[in-house]
Amino acid sequence: MFHSVSHQLSYKKAAEIVRRGGYKNPTRLQKSAFSAAFRGRDFAADYNPKEGKTLSILVPSLMNKGTLIATDTEQETQKIKNTLHKLPSSSNGSTSSVFLNGSGNIQSEIHLLARNPAIIVGTTTRIIDHIRRNNIELNTLDNLIIDITKTGSRDLFDKDVLFISTKLSRKVRRSVFLPDYNSLDTLGDILHRPVLSLKTTRKSTDYKQESRGNMDEKQVNEKIQQIVSVIKETEDPIVLKEYKKLIKKAVPFHLRGYFYGFLLKSICGDKTTISRKPQQPRKDIPVGNMKTLFINIGKNRRVYPKDLFRLFQKSLDIPGEMIGQIKVLGNYSFIDIASPQADSAVDKMDGMMFRGKKITVNFARKKDTNVPALTD
Repeated sequence: MFHSVSHQLSYKKAAEIVRRGGYKNPTRLQKSAFSAAFRGRDFAADYNPKEGKTLSILVPSLMNKGTLIATDTEQETQKIKNTLHKLPSSSNGSTSSVFLNGSGNIQSEIHLLARNPAIIVGTTTRIIDHIRRNNIELNTLDNLIIDITKTGSRDLFDKDVLFISTKLSRKVRRSVFLPDYNSLDTLGDILHRPVLSLKTTRKSTDYKQESRGNMDEKQVNEKIQQIVSVIKETEDPIVLKEYKKLIKKAVPFHLRGYFYGFLLKSICGDKTTISRKPQQPRKDIPVGNMKTLFINIGKNRRVYPKDLFRLFQKSLDIPGEMIGQIKVLGNYSFIDIASPQADSAVDKMDGMMFRGKKITVNFARKKDTNVPALTD
């Protein structure tokens, strides 16, 4: 898969496919999707209409073998087909593909599937039909991509996706694209520690590629000269060599230049390359007015922050902004909830069943919240 190839070279190839297809440079959504694919990580993203979601799905698929793309409508399957035919790796015949629609000729589809195509695209109902007929070589698939376009109830679609997922190897990389991340619901269960790319986080930082933001080049040069002077006059070369060895060991070669640039940016202040837009607090949620709750489940039961986020959001029917920091430890976890909803969480959720276990939800003691968090 992708992680056996240089990430940098893979990204350049992906960007070239986008440009040769007649599109602009990759969007932030596409960059996130490409990066997750090259690292072999599960991926989840919500998207806006003009963020290039279809290319986010197709470009990594063209660069790999064995991708199954499940859609929620025949119209979306046709859209993917039309876009795929515009891309260079498809038009030159190097990547075989088949498109499965309920209105299509099933005998023709069987004939195409027998050729073991690199990309299979179809509605979940049609895919399941072929799985039950043993027409799809499931052991050749490396990627499962779920493409959701509709909003609202999708109980049957989610059940279809869960069925398809159970038929695939655990090593298959899984990705979900949907209009609203808060509606991920049970589909989150097919993902293992996914990379998340959300509309809110993609908008939170304004990256200015054409300029260097608030950088004062003269001041930065002066700071560089000061550091060089200290190195020459006071620092021990032997000690610095040890630090240099640590950097070489921990930082990949193609990222070291960026690593040194980040260190310099940190020394000069965090306004050199990125101009951050101040986020306005929601008026209906007092900033800092959170209460910490204790939950008696943790990583030992394969629970991760995304699981608790969905559990509390769905159980309390609250927006994601009302849920704060989540700490998941071995046997228990802590979650910050907006104060007005914290009491309701204890009343409604204490004693409820979650993944076959009766859970305890209560207010955390102050000393409990000082336990260091494990990263997800």
